[in-house]
Amino acid sequence: DKQRLQELSVNALDYAATHDLYSMPQRAASLIEMLATRK
Repeated sequence: DKQRLQELSVNALDYAATHDLYSMPQRAASLIEMLATRK
């Protein structure tokens, strides 16, 4: 229904505004590099 869709939209925008959605690949690469240098 329209009310539920509006609620989901607001929640999605809030989540996007308060969470880091785009740096995960760089963070993963940094972690892999760090672990590789430990060996």
